[in-house]
Amino acid sequence: SLHFFIVNGREKVVPLNGFETTMIHQKVQLLLDSSGAKIKPLKNRTVESSTESPRGIWSGLHVEETYKI
Repeated sequence: SLHFFIVNGREKVVPLNGFETTMIHQKVQLLLDSSGAKIKPLKNRTVESSTESPRGIWSGLHVEETYKI
């Protein structure tokens, strides 16, 4: 197994059981290219807008001229 000590203080252990030499080289290159930061989920991020959103429901039936599709 490989032990990677990352600059930000984290340690990553990668087992190499059953890996071929090319796969080991690819795995080492992947870990050398990574930053070592934890993966952050993107689905819970809030969206901030520079303008205020309109409130209410728009309906084509409540306007002077009916909305045509």
